[in-house]
Amino acid sequence: MEAFWRPYVAGSAPVLISFDVRPFFYVLAAGLAVPDYRVNSAAEIPSSEPFQRFREPMGAEELRETRDYADFGAVHAVFLLGRLLHRDVVLKHSTFLGWEDIFNSNIIFIGKTNLNPTIRDALQGRSYRASCCPRASCRLRFRS
Repeated sequence: MEAFWRPYVAGSAPVLISFDVRPFFYVLAAGLAVPDYRVNSAAEIPSSEPFQRFREPMGAEELRETRDYADFGAVHAVFLLGRLLHRDVVLKHSTFLGWEDIFNSNIIFIGKTNLNPTIRDALQGRSYRASCCPRASCRLRFRS
C-alpha cells in the first residue's frame, strides 16, 4: 500500500480527498428529506417512479434538493485514508471541487463520479490515463 500512495504524499502538492455528498430531496409539506439512489439531481425527479408515487399522497408539489448527507462508507474511507497517509489532508465535498483544486492538488476521489459535476464533465467522452513518474506526483493526462 505504501508504494501505491507514495506519489500522492511524497511531493509538496497538497493532498485533497474529495468525497461525494448524496442528494436528498426535502418535502416541505411533510417535513421530510427523502433519497432515491437512482436520482442524482433535481432534473431527474420526473423520471423517478418512486418519487412520483411518493409525491401525490404526501402532497409534495415541490421537492428541494439538499446535499447535507455523506454516507458512512465515504466518511469511513476518508478517515482510514487520512490515517494511512500520515500527513495533513484537505477534505472537500465533491460538489465544491473546482478546477483550481484539480490543477493544484493531488486528489483522491471517494464515491461516484456522476455525483461530481466537475469530474463528470471533465471525463465525459474523453480518453484519459493516470500516469506517475518517480520524481513527480500522479497526474491525470488527457489524450488528444
